Amino acid sequence: MNPDANRPQENGGDNRKAAGWIVATAIGLPLLYVLSVGPAARVYGECNRTFGWSGKYDPIMDAVYAPIVYLVKNTKAGEKIIMWYVIDVWGSR
Repeated sequence: MNPDANRPQENGGDNRKAAGWIVATAIGLPLLYVLSVGPAARVYGECNRTFGWSGKYDPIMDAVYAPIVYLVKNTKAGEKIIMWYVIDVWGSR
């Protein structure tokens, strides 16, 4: 006989775990997207210099990072923060 058979089921823990994953995903994915602009800009800049792309893939980068490009072009704070992150932190030129 199973001693846990008469014990009430506790599903609250599973619901909290699911809610935690939802919150972590809702915050984590956008944060990773924004933070990925630094390494992407650095790699893209290096490839431009090394392989002579000279802006060949600019439309792709602009499309992938359109919300960030919008912030840089239309807000002083966005421009200051993103440019600091891309240039000073990641050393992209």
